[in-house]
Amino acid sequence: MASSESTQTPEQQALSPEELKLRKEKVRRLVLLRGVLLGLIMGAWWALFAPDSLVEAP
Repeated sequence: MASSESTQTPEQQALSPEELKLRKEKVRRLVLLRGVLLGLIMGAWWALFAPDSLVEAP
């Protein structure tokens, strides 16, 4: 198994621990935002276009 240093191109540099932490927080925030927006879109679709036979009272 190759180490991460041997797989990096010369232009890439290893991130410092602080930079790595900031990048992880940014990515986590973007993933959470994407999940919330996708949930809102799916909820709106369900509220507007769900078949009446699925949501009718028995």
